[in-house]
Amino acid sequence: MERLQAFKFELRPNGEQTRQLWQFAGCSRFVYNKALALQQENHKAELKYISYVQMCKSLTTWRKDQATLWLQLAPAQTLQQSLKDLDRAYQNFFSKRAAFPSYKKKGRGNSFRFPEPKQFKLDQANNRIFLPKLGWMRYRNSRNVIGTLRNITVSERGGKYCVRGSFLSRLHNRLRLLYTHPQQRLVSTWASPFLQHKATVSFICQRTALHNFNDNWHTHSDRWLVGASIPVIGKNRKQKLPACIFESPMSEPTTYIRNHTSFAWAAPHKITRWCVSKT
Repeated sequence: MERLQAFKFELRPNGEQTRQLWQFAGCSRFVYNKALALQQENHKAELKYISYVQMCKSLTTWRKDQATLWLQLAPAQTLQQSLKDLDRAYQNFFSKRAAFPSYKKKGRGNSFRFPEPKQFKLDQANNRIFLPKLGWMRYRNSRNVIGTLRNITVSERGGKYCVRGSFLSRLHNRLRLLYTHPQQRLVSTWASPFLQHKATVSFICQRTALHNFNDNWHTHSDRWLVGASIPVIGKNRKQKLPACIFESPMSEPTTYIRNHTSFAWAAPHKITRWCVSKT
């Protein structure tokens, strides 16, 4: 079984790279608005809809025109993705799933996308990422990624740029059974099929025990096993979720249950014993 999962990180570009990011976003917005204006003029002339392939041919002409020669500063595939977004917006409008496409405004929703995995590289060990015409760029590596990188989207919000990547990974029914906390609080040791580490996750707090998935797994595991306090969001610490102890053989298909940001794996028909905590 394959799963497509997205990870988002904050970019840390230098001054020159920040200026280039603004240029790329502006070029993508210009191509989108120019193609939308061309489609509207074509509709007023009672002509057929211009397809995505024909728009890409017009994009080549725009990049060679002296008036819009600055479009060559941005990667060609990011501009093609803007045309593909416009074509998808028109298809949604024709299918009555969305309203008519509107023009994009400057400084609002700046983003562009790199679709080809050959164009970018991810170096997790050194906390950096390589993007076309931008080179190597630092990013805030808050967790380890899982799977193979498929595409990257760069977006801007609040004056900060973020990179969002889609990763394709394979799922396996691998489960390590539970560990009972001395205070009857449920703690699970999860053996990830993707990482060669163990993560300790609490099911009764309203947020995950680990704030980021980095290399200090064993430090967090030791802290939970010695009986450290579990943080709970809110002032009233008495309102806690009840804990339960369950066992499931690793060969059985598991059911994925999600509670806020906590995770649990269980086969409902194989639950053997329960333990409820009122602390």
